[in-house]
Amino acid sequence: FTDEAVHDLRVTSRRLLAVLGLAKVLVPHPRVRKARQIIKQMIEDLNELRDVQVMLVETSENIEMMPELKPFRKFLKKREAKLMRAAYKRIKQNGLSELSKRIGKIRESLEKEEQASPQFNERLLEAAHNAYALAEQAYGQVDPLQASSIHRLRLAFKKFRYLIEMIHPLVKDFPIGNFENMHKYQGMMGNIQDAEVFLNSFLEYVKEHSPQTDTENVTQFFNTRLKSLIVDFMENKGEVFTFWNFDKPQNEEHKNESLHHTSRYRSGGRKPKVRGGQPAPADRKGEGQDEENRPGIMGDGNTDGPDLEQPGSAGNGDGKNTGE
Repeated sequence: FTDEAVHDLRVTSRRLLAVLGLAKVLVPHPRVRKARQIIKQMIEDLNELRDVQVMLVETSENIEMMPELKPFRKFLKKREAKLMRAAYKRIKQNGLSELSKRIGKIRESLEKEEQASPQFNERLLEAAHNAYALAEQAYGQVDPLQASSIHRLRLAFKKFRYLIEMIHPLVKDFPIGNFENMHKYQGMMGNIQDAEVFLNSFLEYVKEHSPQTDTENVTQFFNTRLKSLIVDFMENKGEVFTFWNFDKPQNEEHKNESLHHTSRYRSGGRKPKVRGGQPAPADRKGEGQDEENRPGIMGDGNTDGPDLEQPGSAGNGDGKNTGE
């Protein structure tokens, strides 16, 4: 369970979750719901471990400048070892052989549905439009004074991104460069979440384990970073309108099905300038966790939250823990 292994497992699990989210609307079946539950639990089991590993990297990079981080790093190392053992045990108990069988049956159902439904590809594209509409909805709720609103956008955008990675061959002349730009866009939001989690976790640690520690330097450093990251994102948040400018398929047969929820679609959309030369943040630091507010490594975040596949559920805008 190195940080790279945890990262890869989480990203792979999220992509599989995106596939099952699509399967849920194409071939509704209880086995799809059960498979999603297993994968969500697996991701949840790795959330705190991922946070700790990212914070260990952060402390190592800044410990010479801020020696008051040394006790915190020691605490994190002990926490990492404990979480590694727990995560390994839980994952072995999660019934992966059962999950593999369920996914095999879901795949068979999808193949049958593809052959039986002449509108199969159109339904896939409509799912992409709906996912994008939810990202637009979350975009409209972004408030720079509420970092949680940026996190809600990241959750909705991440689902859209993973879905597009699967179905983009169906889109004529889809710009492959969008993948790198979407990675950068998501990374900007993930870095905001990481900075917030680090600061909250450090202050929580000091309060409970080392109240004599002077927190001024660390607090000032990460508050400054957080503000800078938010400003940078707010200047470029409109890039979301450059990632999906394709006409919505007209499908009379399926227009009233549950897949079709969108009340509007921004055809063409705004096309603000996409910044060039911005390095793509590593997914390990920008991929983040699903909780709306993970206040710290001792928090009890909830990963179940709103169903971002349904309009109107992108969050309540008050910063409460409602994220998936």
